[in-house]
Amino acid sequence: MEVLDAHVQARQPAEVVVQATVRYVMRRGTVTEERHQFRLVVEPATQRWLIAAQTRGVQRPRTQ
Repeated sequence: MEVLDAHVQARQPAEVVVQATVRYVMRRGTVTEERHQFRLVVEPATQRWLIAAQTRGVQRPRTQ
């Protein structure tokens, strides 16, 4: 998996919404690019970002 781009769409002190385009390369060589939206929250004990929710990927036409 490769993250092609990511953009913050909404930001709050302990939560952020990020839209990202990711590329998956399957074992057979098939390549798929999808757009996902992730809702990240801060884990209080470690102060690290955790994925709280993720939308189902929307397939995107590949650019050559």
